[in-house]
Amino acid sequence: MSSDVLQQKPIGKSQNFAKFKNNSLNIKALSNTRVSEKTLMDTSAYEILQSQHLMLADIAAFDYLEGSKDSRIIISAPHGGFCYPHDLYQLDTETLRRFRSLEDIGTSLIAKKLHQHKYPVISANLPRGVLDLNRPATALDALLFDSPLPDLPLDKEYKPYVTAGYGVIPRLSGAHENLHNAPLCLTKTHDLIKSHYHPYHDRLCCLLEARTPAALLVDIHSMPDKTAGKPLADFVFGDDFGVTLPFDIRPLIDSFMAQSGYSFGWNYPYAGGYITRHYGGIERPSFSLQIEINRRLYSRATCRINKQAITEIATLLSQLIAQIEPALAKYSAANHAAE
Repeated sequence: MSSDVLQQKPIGKSQNFAKFKNNSLNIKALSNTRVSEKTLMDTSAYEILQSQHLMLADIAAFDYLEGSKDSRIIISAPHGGFCYPHDLYQLDTETLRRFRSLEDIGTSLIAKKLHQHKYPVISANLPRGVLDLNRPATALDALLFDSPLPDLPLDKEYKPYVTAGYGVIPRLSGAHENLHNAPLCLTKTHDLIKSHYHPYHDRLCCLLEARTPAALLVDIHSMPDKTAGKPLADFVFGDDFGVTLPFDIRPLIDSFMAQSGYSFGWNYPYAGGYITRHYGGIERPSFSLQIEINRRLYSRATCRINKQAITEIATLLSQLIAQIEPALAKYSAANHAAE
């Protein structure tokens, strides 16, 4: 989730929410053991992640780095793209700023560094402001288009996102500013979904099917420093309140993170988007985990990132995933035994 646009609320007063509250209180106390303050304060370590402007036909739907075929883990970064199709949108400086406010800046770099640790990685090239891969393909906003929408099926849980302006083609920026000053062509939008949405999801399906049973999709996102004026933890893990990840995997994550020096929480305010919910489930052949990374750990200004900090975060996540992966083997064995 790039910005504080539509929050997922906790269901009831769960233990997950209590854990988040406790961790959020310790953010300052743990700061000396997170990404080093020396690294974060070194202004020379930051560089601008420049947007790229290409013809749509020259922008691949995704980058894919093939990992070990033995790995049960797949890494996804659906909001890390920064290639803007200049034949689709003419973006002046102000409009580009609005579009870039939706980017999960740096997440594609973090994901690709995880490839160094054998994991297959798929990352989007189109930015979220152009095409949001973490929404259903049918989550179209009628306020955006030059012609009426066909009657398309859409689960009710995603309708509030569309109404709020954050469907598969976002209408608003992270600060709720309009992204478009004229209606969009519905035909071109369908073509865009066909050329850049479906190939990403088709590849995800193939990667998971090749590793089932008991594959785990790790979906990488970034989040702002605060929501509603309150500081967020360094990491928020989302499993849709226990739906997408086996319950006994969570203590492994809790134990590792408790010793890491980073603050963390579960499911609040981000429990998992479409990708997490669609591809993972404790009753399904594959599981999923969304990881939201607080941008204050590696970014100090819009579109400026600290690559050393990104390397440190990727190292931490690789160590965390290494703790999880062996636990997946028993689920694979159980599935084979049931066949």
